[in-house]
Amino acid sequence: MLARSILLAVLLVSVSLSPLPALEQTPLEQNWGKSFETQKDLQIQNPEAAQEAVTPTGLDGVAAGIVMDAYRASFQAKGQGAESGGAQPMAIGGAGGYSGCQP
Repeated sequence: MLARSILLAVLLVSVSLSPLPALEQTPLEQNWGKSFETQKDLQIQNPEAAQEAVTPTGLDGVAAGIVMDAYRASFQAKGQGAESGGAQPMAIGGAGGYSGCQP
């Protein structure tokens, strides 16, 4: 009985002193709040940044629509569009590894 108690005590001590992988922080936990803190610091450094912002230039809605229509038509011309049954399957939320489109 005494040997059993000693063995149990040694086992409990060894388990409590060993680092458990479940107790390690994940990258998300390590970086939690850093983005918020960075943006807050930048706003404190330059509170008038919103008034100094330059309006972005680029495609207007009509031009972007023409580009998207040409993009979609390129798939239909090759017979690869979803309507022609040529869509590639995609794994979403796989268990580890790469979860992208199938080659």
